[in-house]
Amino acid sequence: MSLPMPSEHWNALKIHAVGMFSRNVECLIKKAGYTGWKPWRTLHWTNSESNETTLLIPLDPVACESGRFLIRIAHKDNRPMTLSAAEASFSSTDLLFPARVPGAYTVYGGHLEAEAPVYDLSLVKDDLLAAIPTDIPMPEPSALGSTPIRDSASALFHGKSWGLYVVLGLVTLILMGLVTRLFPKSPDEPE
Repeated sequence: MSLPMPSEHWNALKIHAVGMFSRNVECLIKKAGYTGWKPWRTLHWTNSESNETTLLIPLDPVACESGRFLIRIAHKDNRPMTLSAAEASFSSTDLLFPARVPGAYTVYGGHLEAEAPVYDLSLVKDDLLAAIPTDIPMPEPSALGSTPIRDSASALFHGKSWGLYVVLGLVTLILMGLVTRLFPKSPDEPE
């Protein structure tokens, strides 16, 4: 038998059989490195009636780590018995909370180290298209903060044409100064 996944939360194995019998049940677990089986626990199983009975095999952390079990039943001269079912019990955490509204609740769990999910939007396209759009109210517009230089420059040119002429005159003087420095001086005239 194999457990679906290794976990420390497994409680017990239960094996079911029908009939009257008295047998010794030997439980073996896998050795490290899968080099064979080693005895782990031996139990005595007796049923004095012909109805179904269950043998409960408590699990410990060593057995849960192995995850694989071999169960040997010593029949000796008796007719071999047939196991009708096998199951394992798993302990889980109880989650209690006050429900605000009666109805069905779903609890989701997950793996803390799992990667972020990648969703295929075609799976939820119909739900997204069926959603009713909602209006989002916009706040009142407000003026952006102004700087003193910008305020003084806009006041200088606002409604007055002479400010523009002053700036143009300054730019012209600067350009004339650059031109006179950049061009070479003319050579002296011969005598």
